Amino acid sequence: MTFVHLHNHTEYSLLDGLTNVKEMIQRAKELGMPAIAITDHGTMFGIAEFYLEARKAGIKPILGCEVYVAQGSRLEKQKGARMNHLVLLARNNAGYQNLCKLVSEGFLSGFYYKPRIDLELLEKHSEGLIGLTACLKGEIPELILNDCYEDAKKAALRFQKIFGKGHFYLEMQDHDIPAEKKLLPEIVKLAREVDIPLVATNDMHYLKREDSEVHDILLCLQTNHLLSDENRMKYAPYKFYLKSREEMEALFSYCPEALDNTLKIAEMCDVELPSKMMLPEFKPPDGQALDDYLEQLAKEGLEKLKEAGKLDNTIPMEQYTERLQTELDVLKMKGFAGYFLITWDFIRFAKEHDIPVGPGRGSAAGSLTAYCMGITDVDPLRYKLLFERFLNPERTSMPDIDIDFCKNRREEVINYVKEKYGEERVAQIVTFNRMKAKLAIKDVARVMGYPAAEANRVTTKLYPPGLNVPLKQALEDSDELRAFRDENDLNRQLFDYVARIENTARHAGVHAAGVIITPRPITELAPVFVDPTSKSPVPVVQYDKNLAEGIGLLKMDFLGLKTLSVIDIAMELITSRHKVTRSEMREAFTKVNDNKVFELFQNSDTQGIFQFESSGMRGLLKSLHPNKIEDLIACNAMYRPGPIGSGMLDGYIRRRNKQEDVTYSLPELKPILEETHGIILYQEQVMLIAVEVAGYSLAQADILRKAMGKKKKKVMEEQKKIFLKGAEERNVDPKKAEELMDTMAQFAEYGFNKSHSAAYALLAYQTAWLKAYYPVEFATAVLRMEQASSTKVGDILKFKPMLEHMEIALLPPDINQSENSFTIVENEILFGLGAVKGVGSSAIDVIIEERNTNGSFKSFDDFLSRMDTRKANKKVMESLIMAGAFDCLGEKRKHLSETLEVSMRFASKKNEERRMGQRSLFDTLPEPESAQTKPATEHEEWDKMELLEKEMDVLGFYASGHPLDEVAGELRRFSTLSAADIHAMMDDLEGSEPVPAYRSETVVVGGMIRNLQFRTDRRGRKMASFILEDLTGRVNVVIFASKFPGENQGKGAISNLTELLENGQRVFVSGKLDLARSSPSILLDDIRGFDSFVKGGAATLSIEVRSADQLNQLRLALEPYRGNDLKLFFKVEVGAKIVWVRSADQYNLSADVLSTSVLNDLGFSYAIR
Repeated sequence: MTFVHLHNHTEYSLLDGLTNVKEMIQRAKELGMPAIAITDHGTMFGIAEFYLEARKAGIKPILGCEVYVAQGSRLEKQKGARMNHLVLLARNNAGYQNLCKLVSEGFLSGFYYKPRIDLELLEKHSEGLIGLTACLKGEIPELILNDCYEDAKKAALRFQKIFGKGHFYLEMQDHDIPAEKKLLPEIVKLAREVDIPLVATNDMHYLKREDSEVHDILLCLQTNHLLSDENRMKYAPYKFYLKSREEMEALFSYCPEALDNTLKIAEMCDVELPSKMMLPEFKPPDGQALDDYLEQLAKEGLEKLKEAGKLDNTIPMEQYTERLQTELDVLKMKGFAGYFLITWDFIRFAKEHDIPVGPGRGSAAGSLTAYCMGITDVDPLRYKLLFERFLNPERTSMPDIDIDFCKNRREEVINYVKEKYGEERVAQIVTFNRMKAKLAIKDVARVMGYPAAEANRVTTKLYPPGLNVPLKQALEDSDELRAFRDENDLNRQLFDYVARIENTARHAGVHAAGVIITPRPITELAPVFVDPTSKSPVPVVQYDKNLAEGIGLLKMDFLGLKTLSVIDIAMELITSRHKVTRSEMREAFTKVNDNKVFELFQNSDTQGIFQFESSGMRGLLKSLHPNKIEDLIACNAMYRPGPIGSGMLDGYIRRRNKQEDVTYSLPELKPILEETHGIILYQEQVMLIAVEVAGYSLAQADILRKAMGKKKKKVMEEQKKIFLKGAEERNVDPKKAEELMDTMAQFAEYGFNKSHSAAYALLAYQTAWLKAYYPVEFATAVLRMEQASSTKVGDILKFKPMLEHMEIALLPPDINQSENSFTIVENEILFGLGAVKGVGSSAIDVIIEERNTNGSFKSFDDFLSRMDTRKANKKVMESLIMAGAFDCLGEKRKHLSETLEVSMRFASKKNEERRMGQRSLFDTLPEPESAQTKPATEHEEWDKMELLEKEMDVLGFYASGHPLDEVAGELRRFSTLSAADIHAMMDDLEGSEPVPAYRSETVVVGGMIRNLQFRTDRRGRKMASFILEDLTGRVNVVIFASKFPGENQGKGAISNLTELLENGQRVFVSGKLDLARSSPSILLDDIRGFDSFVKGGAATLSIEVRSADQLNQLRLALEPYRGNDLKLFFKVEVGAKIVWVRSADQYNLSADVLSTSVLNDLGFSYAIR
């Protein structure tokens, strides 16, 4: 006889359950169990994954939840409101629907610390459900333990009435807890008296007995306690795991029916979740069929594109019509007309309401149907994009059209969808923050009692840099991390806990883009929750995007793209200042051959231009000198870690610039690879090669492309046989065919989706067009968007170099002209009041309203006398003074600041008397000094440095100059990157798929030390960090203990480090760039005083070289940078030894080499001293 576990908590009982769903199912299978249940606390987050994995494993999934039941009404939300637990299991599909409704309502109407339902709701939605009395926190166990046996009996009968006879069970649990020992005989007694069956369960929170200690760590994280805290929440050790039938029999041998009833319940439960996609109903006009309406719109769209000259006139019209018909036939056959029409409809709404929509995203740009319907703005025939890359006719999966909308107006589109299909049929999608290794180390170290500085040292100094590097890989890659782990038993224990807790779900949030649209109310198909911490909570489906699709829910991605908001704001400014319409600008965007636009790219003048901002990309543009849109498409595809590391980028540049011959091993390759100079750059090229060389259909070629990209060895072996056989049948030389297959496999690893690259290149062109023709409006839009999306006052600073290069002045705020955001005044940009730190929206509203109603302010005292000082208070005034907002009135900032308090007091009293209509003693008194007629020129001003620092405090940048202005030339000459360059690199990583792991570039940055902080690590050794500020922005610098003399007996200490570390000191630092955290950092390797670095003779550039070929490559690359600033050393391997070789003086280099990305792009490790 076997047994079924019916009370199980997975990791989706957040920070309470530890069990991985897949591992739980596998363990149940190992134990010979035919079924297993999932009953997480108050949520159904794990249901879809559990259902799909269980079905895959051949085990029956029992879908359930341990809900919280309010004692009274769920609508009562006052302090002290109590609740109990109750386990609900779905018997059938009606039960699943009711479970979804109950769990959803717990969040939507019953949330108070926990999502709660009540008996009224339970009675309404009890059909198809089985109820179990739950743990010690269940109502009936609690009543019995409180000596309220008769009340427990009444509660049991009430639940039996709700669920129906045979569908309610009294739960028996034995975790060796005294309260359970007391409860068990009473539960058995109650069952006999009221004729309600018993069922044995184990309150599983972790998978195996040995996981008990790790689960204890999880509880400490949940409750924010240390392991050493005596009075914290604890579970009885080693009891809450997935026990075998034998272990459960040993506990409940006196009640075999309680064990047998687990099987009885399992047999009763049979839920079938949908697998076919459920589309919302789209109603074409005049009762047309979906297929017919799709065809009508697509063919009408093709005609309009032809009339507007938006088709490639070098391609015969027959090719367009044939391609469109082929696509339409596939869409009809697959039943996807409704999907396309739904997408077309909300994009049409956006465009009709001037909400900017991206030209396309991902493989959807490969669809001519999408182009004809206005879903994308990319002509797939012109750019040789493939429909089969988007939708493979031989696959059953749904197409996936992701859409970029203006970030500021994305909600308008979602609201339209809600209005069209019904608010109850639209929801967003959950996403789970998981405990990645670095975060897990910090978390676990904290509850184990490690000092925070020690945990930080492990994660920043010892842990290999990168985004989300798994612990296992980190230990393989870092000798120092392994040494720390093996230092003592406590450290080994820490790493053991982290390994077992890594990747566990920690928190549920809202996915940035995903939206679910359903044909009937969502809660009939899936549970929803609301994030109680959100300022504007929205219903969120509890299944993540992939799992939601797995059970038939339609997921659309509505992405909010900042660049589209910049375009929207710029267009608004342009139409208000010039005689040009949005439609005229959009028309100009489509003509992608404007020399003035390409000059920006050729001059690498691309700050603020989508995906072309980083210093590395600007270096690529200089080398490539793009003069057509295809060059931008290639740049987008190439500038990623894979192609750069593989050398693909260098080869492409050499061939593009005719420094290397382009050859083709087969004549069939030339038409496919000619546009990329013989290099396989795009995934679509892999597909076309398979078609032309081996006779694949495009659908078959897509399967080959996927296999290569995912490195599926078995599939690749099968595909290789098919490819070679097909090539042989087409009389291709077998050796050349095999070499070609290997080359394809190699490049497919780095090959990029050309459809996505083309769409984003067009978006980059649009932003560049705005910058080229309307620079002031473009720059203002960039600043406005940064103000709207940033939380830090200093983030505006990174755009100062762009403004300087564009020769656009950024003026400090002006109390008589500034609006909330940045505005244009005679081709200069005026700082917005809303971007001043300490000035809130209510104060700004009062200032602007008063100015608009009664005219400009004539003096500071005039300003005070007209202000409501409850909203425009002293703090607001101080910030405005420091920002220079009153300079326009001829007032000195220092004087206004020093007399502010008395001026405000005088004005406040005067205003109060005026409001009361009384003349007071104050009317006869002399005005304070600030209002007297003493000329402002006689008042003292803060000295230059103090004035600048105050500007920095409230504006985030220096408006009246910069402390480093006098050394601007040296900074540009000797820094490899500016702070703005580093932040642009960081921005490049955002939203990248896959996310580039880490830029371990050696950088040299000069600037001024700010916010210097010292601390100690766990061993009591000195560490430090500071902000390095240059003319373009700020970057964090981290100094580990090994750099301090006296703290480290080994190599690497800097003898004069302490004397260099002082706020305001000008320095040059060199070190590794770390972009793997929320803000970029330099991990310091060396630091030099500014003057000694610049004037103390040539510095040294040391480069690690591994082969003669590399040395040759390096010599050619460095030839243009000969000079006298840097002495050159090579680190080379001679036999078993590492030696340093000094090059001759004639090979010394100019510091200009540091301001290029040549060394990093070539992949050389180097250091500057």
